[in-house]
Amino acid sequence: MNIVAAQIAPTLGSLGDSVERHLTVVERAAGLGAAALFFPELSLTGYALSQAARQAMHLDDARLEVFQHASDRHRMSIAIGVPTWYGSGVQISLVFFQPDQPRLGYAKQWLYADEQAFFVPGDASMLFETGGYRLAPAICFESMQPEHAQAMADLGAQVYLASVAKSAEGVQASLRHYPRVARRHAMAVVMANAVGPVEGFVCAGGSGVWSSDGRVLCQAGTDDEALVCYDPESGQAEVVVLA
Repeated sequence: MNIVAAQIAPTLGSLGDSVERHLTVVERAAGLGAAALFFPELSLTGYALSQAARQAMHLDDARLEVFQHASDRHRMSIAIGVPTWYGSGVQISLVFFQPDQPRLGYAKQWLYADEQAFFVPGDASMLFETGGYRLAPAICFESMQPEHAQAMADLGAQVYLASVAKSAEGVQASLRHYPRVARRHAMAVVMANAVGPVEGFVCAGGSGVWSSDGRVLCQAGTDDEALVCYDPESGQAEVVVLA
């Protein structure tokens, strides 16, 4: 059973093109036997704080239904990064599509200082199960907060899914932090970062997998679009570069 992190370059300025790119990646992941696929933070729109209100969607937006169809067809859980409306505010969310199940949303609970003027935080943790494994989503800044990982471990999470938009400096901090999370909680960590420019900085890739004892099992490069695949049953991981 493969859990797959998609390291992709944001498609800025065209939602239609971005949806098509995501669906292409879904098809490639399906060919690798993915049971669960997740994308970087705000993957569908790109990480652009000043555009959040203009780009935000409601959770039930019909334009996202293509991902439910893909989930049903491939029997795959899919999580994409989307700014979503919450009352009159906007949240940084992962929208989850699971085979033959209702659409779910998870909103980032710990916001970075620069995000607080544009977004409101979520107020609930989330676990979902795939292939008998309990997976916990964490979105960028909150994945660097020990309290968040502790809360997920307390709920019984076995794999920590870090959906991020990180610069080179942020990736280096992750390389120090995620092994500690893995060792402390005996919980594997899988990170999906973007590559290329977003608003204000350049995402530096480095998506990877850390085993439950803190060893790095694989890591993607800083520039290539790639799929990072982790099989929790065998403990094996690999990077597949996307053409």
